[in-house]
Amino acid sequence: MTTTLTIRDIRARPVMVPFKRPPVSASGALPHAALVLIDLETEEGIAGRSYIFAFGQWALAPLVGCLAHMRALLKAIAWRPSRSRPSCATG
Repeated sequence: MTTTLTIRDIRARPVMVPFKRPPVSASGALPHAALVLIDLETEEGIAGRSYIFAFGQWALAPLVGCLAHMRALLKAIAWRPSRSRPSCATG
């Protein structure tokens, strides 16, 4: 069993998803959900998917840019999966 995972790639895609029934807040209706879809691949063949809910369309580009910089920092680092918290493997 693999005790560490090595990140191969992280991809982030901004999307605007329409609501069937837009929620309404004090500032008005929200007709779309601004989401960043995230795909993570490891060298060991394990993949993960997640998303970030952004407050508005204006926040999508900064979030995608942040994830691009994180990809450069995290690639090729061996990580130990943990139930309680992530920890970088030392060796």
